[in-house]
Amino acid sequence: MGHPGEVTRFDAEVEEIVGAFEGSSTIPFVREYLTACQDDLGLVLSGPGFGPRKYVNVKPPDGGARLAAVTSPNTGRAQIHIAPSYVDRVPLAEVVLNNGIPRRLKVMLTSSEAVASAVELTRLAAGLNDCCRGIPGECSSGGHCLAADGSVSA
Repeated sequence: MGHPGEVTRFDAEVEEIVGAFEGSSTIPFVREYLTACQDDLGLVLSGPGFGPRKYVNVKPPDGGARLAAVTSPNTGRAQIHIAPSYVDRVPLAEVVLNNGIPRRLKVMLTSSEAVASAVELTRLAAGLNDCCRGIPGECSSGGHCLAADGSVSA
C-alpha cells in the first residue's frame, strides 16, 4: 500500500482534482487510499466527468458502477458503496444516512489506519473476497477474484 507523502501519478483529471487541494492535511492520506485502490486492488480512478464538483470515483476495471468516491478531497471523506451492515467490520467506518435511511459507509481519511479501513471496505465492495484467495471469508455470487498478478477475474 502507498505511504503518506508518497507521490503516485494518476491520470491528468484525477491528478488535477487531488492537486487542487495539495495544502490540505488530508491529501497524503487521500493519495495513499487512491494509490492502494489503483495499484493494489486494480481499480480505476476517474473524475466526475461533468459539473463543477471535484471528486474522484473508484470503479471496477470493467467499467461497472462506482464502488467508492473521495467526495471531498480537502476533508478526506471517502464514501464506500457497501451495505451499512459492514460498519462493524473495520474501525473508523461510519454510516451515511440519506433522508434518515442508512445507505452506505464513509471513512474520513485522516490517518493510515483510516486508509486501511477504507481500502478493506473498498476491497469488499469490489467483491475481492478472502475466499477467492483460499482464506475462509464471505463470497458473493457476483464476487471477483484477485489473481496473483493483480488482475481481476470472475
